[in-house]
Amino acid sequence: MALDQTLIRQMSERVQAELAKKEMETVQYWLGELERILEKRHRDIASLQLDLTGLRQKFQNRLKMLKSDRG
Repeated sequence: MALDQTLIRQMSERVQAELAKKEMETVQYWLGELERILEKRHRDIASLQLDLTGLRQKFQNRLKMLKSDRG
């Protein structure tokens, strides 16, 4: 029984580490997208809003894909 518990703990730790790695990669990607928008020289508020709307659309598309993968 002790071996089973050890194996379960090790697998759980591996899964948690992989999830943390994936979350970090995801946050880094979206941070890069946001930084790209922030570094851009917008001539007016309308162009900034357009870029932010595009970023929102990327988020929405990704969520839609994730939801369809689960269903």
